[in-house]
Amino acid sequence: MQELIAQVEELGIEINHTTSLVIIFGIIFLTAIIVHFILHKVVLRAFEKRAQASSHLWLQIITQNKLFHRLAFTLQGIIVNVQAVLWLQKGSEAAEILTTCAKLWVMVYALLSFFSLLDVILICRRKWPPLHSCR
Repeated sequence: MQELIAQVEELGIEINHTTSLVIIFGIIFLTAIIVHFILHKVVLRAFEKRAQASSHLWLQIITQNKLFHRLAFTLQGIIVNVQAVLWLQKGSEAAEILTTCAKLWVMVYALLSFFSLLDVILICRRKWPPLHSCR
């Protein structure tokens, strides 16, 4: 971070607390957009195309229930939280707000992912009943 500040100061821009917060939030926001683009436009689209072309029904069930979409959002929240911890001063109001929002984001999407997983298990269970039952 110090190297980045030195480069910005060489350009003649004065760095104060507010400016550094704007730069840090910009870096976090830009990283979140890049990760979102990679996960949703590249990885998930490729996975969905592969699942549609596949003869494996379970892959199609997973994509229909948005399990990987929700896991991707969970990963994005984790990345934002890690960046907030790394970049922002511990105990600062900005760090507290951003980490709290990121943790809430992760909890919501992790719970949605869990429910999607339960749906996938339920559908697979209905499609393929056990070979023998317990008595």
